[in-house]
Amino acid sequence: MRRARPGGGFGGHPGVGGLCRGAAPGRGLQLRRRGRRRRPHADPACGAGGGRRDAASGTRVQTGTDTRGGHAGFELLSDDPGAVGESAARKALTLLDAVEAPSGRMAVVVGNGFGGVLLHEAVGHGLEADAVHKRASVYAGKLGQQLAEPSVTAYDDGRRTVRIAELTVGGTA
Repeated sequence: MRRARPGGGFGGHPGVGGLCRGAAPGRGLQLRRRGRRRRPHADPACGAGGGRRDAASGTRVQTGTDTRGGHAGFELLSDDPGAVGESAARKALTLLDAVEAPSGRMAVVVGNGFGGVLLHEAVGHGLEADAVHKRASVYAGKLGQQLAEPSVTAYDDGRRTVRIAELTVGGTA
């Protein structure tokens, strides 16, 4: 694991920090499928995060954040690493003009990105194979059964490359 630049910052943008980790073949994680020999598994991941605070007037302060990440090395950040900090700053400035959201029951559409994180935290951990196999999940033994209201649709495709949830085990990615 290494910091992208001592003291934080990418490309001259001091408000942006980053961290990357990597695994080299033959080191770290070893995979073995039943009846087969072990093989080394390289699973590098890289990400950057940035944040900026701005106050408009009085005591109103907003924070914007942004990240980039995926199963890749530092090349993931090579296009424009400063864009992470700039995006975070734009979000903070936009939030300064935000109004309160209405309350009450309403239809919700959750997009990809952070919506995927929300879905994962709400139901994803229980759907992980190790939890189901150990019968430590509320979903254990419910294969083929309806688990939610018919209006709920969730789709997961681990074949998309360079994403955090990319399938790198089992020969599909």
